[in-house]
Amino acid sequence: NPNKKRVKNICYIKNFNQSKQMTNKRIQKILITSIGGDIAQAIAKILTKERPDIQLIGTDANERNAGKFFVKKFIKVPYAKEYNYLKSIEEIISKESIDLFIPISEYEIRESLKFNDEIASKTIHVGEKIIKIGLDKLETYKELRNLGLELPWTIDADKDTPHEFPCIFKNRSSSGSKSILQANSIEESNLFREMYSGYVFQELLSPVDQEITCGVYRTKQCKTHVIQIHRELTQGQTSWGKIIADPSIKNLCEEIAEFLNLFGSINIQLINTDKGPKIFEINPRFSSTVLMRHLVGFQDLIWTINEYEDSPVDYKKPEPGIMMHKIHDVIIQENV
Repeated sequence: NPNKKRVKNICYIKNFNQSKQMTNKRIQKILITSIGGDIAQAIAKILTKERPDIQLIGTDANERNAGKFFVKKFIKVPYAKEYNYLKSIEEIISKESIDLFIPISEYEIRESLKFNDEIASKTIHVGEKIIKIGLDKLETYKELRNLGLELPWTIDADKDTPHEFPCIFKNRSSSGSKSILQANSIEESNLFREMYSGYVFQELLSPVDQEITCGVYRTKQCKTHVIQIHRELTQGQTSWGKIIADPSIKNLCEEIAEFLNLFGSINIQLINTDKGPKIFEINPRFSSTVLMRHLVGFQDLIWTINEYEDSPVDYKKPEPGIMMHKIHDVIIQENV
């Protein structure tokens, strides 16, 4: 597309996420939030196997979960929406001598932008600009339009009414595939608007069975790695995935990583339509598929740790055709 805006490929070290001070220090302690959830537990599993030398500490606002079985120490904290959340995390990082802090949920990632420079230098995320773009679906749409991409139309549900049905109605500020409704008429769209605020209407892309989740990691040397997973969702989570290798999708992800001057890991969600891939979401965090893709060689969590320790990224391209299946498990605890 001749109308696409090109940007100069610049990588720089600023504060780990858009780039942080790098040291040769070996990581000894990592703090992981939302340890009761699937993403945090997947991260803990990876680190326990790959880096048993690192002590893991987990936090969650709810004690009734299995997260404590994945970390050395569990600490209950306030919800990220509460006023004393930041203070509690700061106290844990100081008291426990934490080397790296990994916020998991969207609220925690957003709140982590408020930390002072000392704690910010220990926090793993992709930087304020990309976080603000990725955690706001309307901003994602506006920003990617600057690249001249073919995108699904997206409008502010609080201000605008869709003129094309069916369409998607979803939360403007959260990531993932939960709490998504389909509006089939103007009457339904008006009803949804009355029920919820802070949402967007978005074009319904098809075919729906061609959803691709792309893990995108860009190193501090500006090398971009992409994994493409054709996936199936069950209750909003990836239950099945198959690795594919579509050159047009790879090129699109690389272009976006360069445009955003990415350093670290994001997830790009798209539908491979009859007119080519169309992006509908960017998640500025580790994905729920982080363990799946780690097991097939796309080890973005470990690469993040390696780059913080100023070690190289060892990339081995996952083979197309590999299929991944998510399983569930149970832990039984005796009376204590």
